[in-house]
Amino acid sequence: MEVTIALGHFCDVHGPCVILCTESTPPVPPERALAADIPNCSACESLDSNTVYCCEDENCHYLSTRTSLNVDTAHLLKDAVLRSFSIEVVEEAGRNSGTIYFGDNKRGHIISHVFNIKDLLARGFRRKYCIVILGKHQVSLLNHYDFLEKNLNRISTDLQRKANEINTAEDDSLYRRNVDRMTAASKLSLRPLPLLVGEPHLFAHLHMWFVFLLRANIYRILPHEVPECPVHCSSVGKLKHLKRVMTDTVFRIVCYCVLTGIRIEEDSTNKVVHHFRQLLPRGFTLPTTRTACRLSETPSGRSETPSGRSETPSGWTETPSGWSEIPSGWPETPSGRSETPSGWSVGFEGTLPSALPTLLVRIEGALDDKGMSESTLRSHLTDQIMRWFSIASVLSWTREDARTEMMLKLEVRKCDMPLLSYWIPQSSRCVELSKTDWAQKSYR
Repeated sequence: MEVTIALGHFCDVHGPCVILCTESTPPVPPERALAADIPNCSACESLDSNTVYCCEDENCHYLSTRTSLNVDTAHLLKDAVLRSFSIEVVEEAGRNSGTIYFGDNKRGHIISHVFNIKDLLARGFRRKYCIVILGKHQVSLLNHYDFLEKNLNRISTDLQRKANEINTAEDDSLYRRNVDRMTAASKLSLRPLPLLVGEPHLFAHLHMWFVFLLRANIYRILPHEVPECPVHCSSVGKLKHLKRVMTDTVFRIVCYCVLTGIRIEEDSTNKVVHHFRQLLPRGFTLPTTRTACRLSETPSGRSETPSGRSETPSGWTETPSGWSEIPSGWPETPSGRSETPSGWSVGFEGTLPSALPTLLVRIEGALDDKGMSESTLRSHLTDQIMRWFSIASVLSWTREDARTEMMLKLEVRKCDMPLLSYWIPQSSRCVELSKTDWAQKSYR
């Protein structure tokens, strides 16, 4: 059972019951619902147990019967009709119909349209009916709630209009003016829906309406290709270890060069830069021009850290037009000798800024947090990197005249510009991904 549509009625004798059910099935099933389970009175009169309305297309058959051919579905429909009449409230003052959603994963998800049909021989001069749409998937039903409500309203409005015309004629007839005769005709007080609306072939008409709704193909789960997360922090434990064995200066220089697109070469056999590159989203193109940073591991615990120059290395990505220039006048990294417990040294031709990019500060803070587990650290770093990847993507979509205001809204600071000058051109592939209309793809 994917989706089933049923017409329910509140009978004065049997209570809530199903009087018509339309469902789709690939082959015509040989089994039939048990006649003993079907209420039988004048008001519940519908298709007999041996009658089936059938339509077919290239995909499946659409069958309308008195009740569902599947026993489990039949019980779910009966429960949905019961809840529509006695539990869920949909009526409003001055209205003769209403639509509501209810359900769960166990009893199915239901959109129910409850409406009244005028009947001068009924208690309160009206009879209650409902059309229930029972499905497995909540999202597919609610995504098309407006479409379903519109068509269910058209069905009920048409039935109410025809019933009003019949009852207007009856209001002028003998059995409206003669109460005694109405009492004597008590057997006629339970009248089926076709008689109330004056349409002998009403159930064939409803069968075609329900088949139209089932063929709309709005209930199927549309397969879609979820893009792979562009951030994959696979070895945060190793990164945390490097943060502990390297000096703060060495670690910050390496991390800064990776995040801002400066090429790094390693002189040692113990390659560690790839652990830093997990801080970049996948697909980022690494610089191939002149090396501006060299990382080496020496046996001694002391190494030279050369003083830097203030000019921008030639391997950097240029700042996009319309952006503020990368801040100048950054203080140089202190020259001389630095303590490196494991013998790591770094030669950097540039200089670290006095204010580091926000992402680098957040990464350092997370790696220094001793109370954070490795799984939590992995998720936290992924969240921080994805945030700046999203910022870079948004700024790449923003018009040039609105970039300054957008940067303020996104809380981008001047210290983040070296990072964004590298990330913005790299994030252009997100623009192409956003143009893909997955709903237009064909799925089988």
